[in-house]
Amino acid sequence: MRITQYRLVGDDLIMKQYQSSSKLKNMAKEKLEGKFGSAMLVSPLLELAFTFAMVFPIIMLIVVPAMMIDIMRDSQINEGFYNILLLVITLVFSIFSTVFQAGISLFFLNIACGKRHSVSDLFFGFRWQFKKSLALSAVIVILNNLCMLPYQICSYTQPTDYVFQFTLPMVICYILGIAVRIPISLALSQVFFLMLDFPQYSAKELIKLSFRIMKGHKRRLFYIQLSFLPLELLCVLSLSIGYLWLIPYKNMTYTLFFLDLMNPAENQTGTKFDQFA
Repeated sequence: MRITQYRLVGDDLIMKQYQSSSKLKNMAKEKLEGKFGSAMLVSPLLELAFTFAMVFPIIMLIVVPAMMIDIMRDSQINEGFYNILLLVITLVFSIFSTVFQAGISLFFLNIACGKRHSVSDLFFGFRWQFKKSLALSAVIVILNNLCMLPYQICSYTQPTDYVFQFTLPMVICYILGIAVRIPISLALSQVFFLMLDFPQYSAKELIKLSFRIMKGHKRRLFYIQLSFLPLELLCVLSLSIGYLWLIPYKNMTYTLFFLDLMNPAENQTGTKFDQFA
């Protein structure tokens, strides 16, 4: 279903038409036609980067001298310190891996706009405007983790000998955390695209702008994300091989969503606004 909004320009009412999710997904397939080769290279590289960000902190803690681990685990307080240390290291690596999102945005924007694209675009956030990319990544990762902090506290304080891992408080904290995290993630979803369009803006200005342009559109993007769930299931059944195709498809759809959000089709109705008053 096409989304229609109105805005007043002078005495005329301008109708802004946003593309439907099915239209955006069809356009994504067309944009990727003949370019899936380079786009599919992005998938394993991204998976490798994000997996490294999650696994490396754990490996670092495992290779810590056994004596230190034994000391930290001697009491409940020391075990808590160990968990906090693991959380902090994981956050740091997650922030750095999220910087890749700037390069992902550039890569698929170049394809969508018919410009020259390269796998090296993925490292844009590390080569140019690194501080801004890092600041945006930190905001995204920290806010997402703060939403889930009550759940994490419940999981850490749960007795290790308890039979049922997910108690009622943990389930409630998890559901509430997700309920808060989803709208925040949707509101921040455009920051890296905006950074490429408005390189002169600070990280704070980009965050504010993302919140502003996503006002009234979070539900639309959330619906698009949900529409990929059946394909996600097929990818799991294919032993994750299908993600080589799905990840570029999803990223291109989200890129076209941004372009449609910033430049919707406008049709002048020719009707005076006061007739609707």
